[in-house]
Amino acid sequence: SVCSSINEVVCHGIPDGYVLKKGDVASFDVSLFFNGYHGDNCATVLVGDIDDNETLSFQSKEEEELFITGQRLIQATQESLDMA
Repeated sequence: SVCSSINEVVCHGIPDGYVLKKGDVASFDVSLFFNGYHGDNCATVLVGDIDDNETLSFQSKEEEELFITGQRLIQATQESLDMA
């Protein structure tokens, strides 16, 4: 099974017709049951190539703060995974 969680969806979102846009935070969770074993893997990414010098437009200050928080969370999670 595959679940996709976009932006404010916390987990196990159901894929739908939403078109991803640059700057979206997307999590993909893949689960598998094979020969009596369960496997699960998840990755979170920012959609698109975002340069440090590039300016993104946000509809509100809150949306910008959520985006920055998402970036920080993804970076901290990746650093923790790398150290493990």
